This record gives sequence, structure tokens and C-alpha cells, in this order.
Amino acid sequence: MSYIPHTVSTVVMEVAAESPQETDLLSCSLQEAEEQMELINREYRKVLMKIETQKLELAPKTRSLFNLERHIESMRRTAACRKERLDPLHLAMDKLSFANNAYRDNAIKHSFLEEQEIDYRRLNFKMNHGRKSFQIERRLLSEIKTKEGKGSNTTDSLPPLEVIESKVNQRSTVHDQIQYKYGYGQRRGWRSRASPAAETAGIGEGESCC
Repeated sequence: MSYIPHTVSTVVMEVAAESPQETDLLSCSLQEAEEQMELINREYRKVLMKIETQKLELAPKTRSLFNLERHIESMRRTAACRKERLDPLHLAMDKLSFANNAYRDNAIKHSFLEEQEIDYRRLNFKMNHGRKSFQIERRLLSEIKTKEGKGSNTTDSLPPLEVIESKVNQRSTVHDQIQYKYGYGQRRGWRSRASPAAETAGIGEGESCC
């Protein structure tokens, strides 16, 4: 719709030629319409002022809410990073206390609750014996005893007695030679203890091995 620039006076003058009564009625209705428009404009301005006031009042609260959301998100990221660093420590503590089936590589649960206590008896046993139960140690001891029993009954794998005695005599002979060569026996009044193997080798008192 196009706007027609007519004022109230011009409209009244155009209609005045028709009849005076119609002119009075029209002027009254126009005056009432102008009053209503002025009232509507005042109410509209009041509403705009209230909206602007509310915006000014809510601006600090909006900024505070935005900053609070950013702070909460930062705290969540920090908590996630700390949890990632502490998970290996939780798992190690669970393994030490034999809690939450940690040796089965299950998910880590809340292992540091107040109502959850560490089994110090089992922990002390593992630190002393290297095992977490008597059953494993008994089984190992029984296996060792079984093997020792089998080894004591079977003498085929052992060397002959003559070979063992000859090795012992050779070691004592070499020891005597070293003692005599470097003069340890002469400084301490040492006399050669000639063993049968040394006598057969031709080493006596006052003789050098070289």
C-alpha cells in the first residue's frame, strides 16, 4: 500500500462539502485514532527502553556464563590428562595389593576407596617369597624334590670316581706350584706338601716348576 500524505484538516475540508454532521463524526473519529496512535507509540517506546535495559543488565551475566563454561571445559581436560597419568599408578597399586584382578589386565576400577583395604598379609608373602600364594611355592618345591629324587637314583650320568680324584689332585698340584714359584712358602717357612701327583711330576722341595 502506498502512503497518501493527507492530514486531518485536509480530509475534513474534503468531506465538509457533503454534510456538517458527517464532518463532525469524521473529525471525532480521526481525533480518537490520533490519540490511539500516540498511546501506541508511547507504549512502543517504553517496551524498547525496557528491552535495552534488560540487555544491559544481562550482558555481564552472559559474559560470566560464557567464561564459566570455558573454565568448566578447561577443568574437564585437565582432569582427563591427570587421570591418564595416574592410571598406570593405579594399576601398579592394584597389582601390589592384588585388587581388581589387576593381573588379568582388566579395566581399572576405583581402587583407592576408603572401604577397600590392602591385603598386607599376601603383599608381605609376595615380597618375601616372590609368589603370592603357598600353592605355587609348594608346587615348585615338589617339582624340585621330584627332580632331585630322580637325579639321586640315576648315577649313569655322573663321571667315574677316578676321574674326580685325578682332577682334585691336579688342582692341588697346580696350587702348590704357584705357591712355591712366587716364594710364598719360603717367606712363611712353608714346606712343600708333596702330594702323590706332585711326586710323579718330579717337583720336590727347592725345585722350580719352570
